[in-house]
Amino acid sequence: MIYVNVGIDYGNNTRAWYNDTKAITGATLFDVTKQIANVTYAVGMYGTEILSINGVSKQGSFGWTYWI
Repeated sequence: MIYVNVGIDYGNNTRAWYNDTKAITGATLFDVTKQIANVTYAVGMYGTEILSINGVSKQGSFGWTYWI
């Protein structure tokens, strides 16, 4: 078990932090995001695409990515 801090920037001047989130060693950021937020997504030939997080949907060419 590890503890991680996850920040979600919704792109509308809103950010949410989920500090000290428990995660199983080896879990992906996608796994942890699904644990802390309501995530809708689609799986296609190029992998998993996140469509919305906590009801905030991707817009046009703007979507979700992650930074370390």
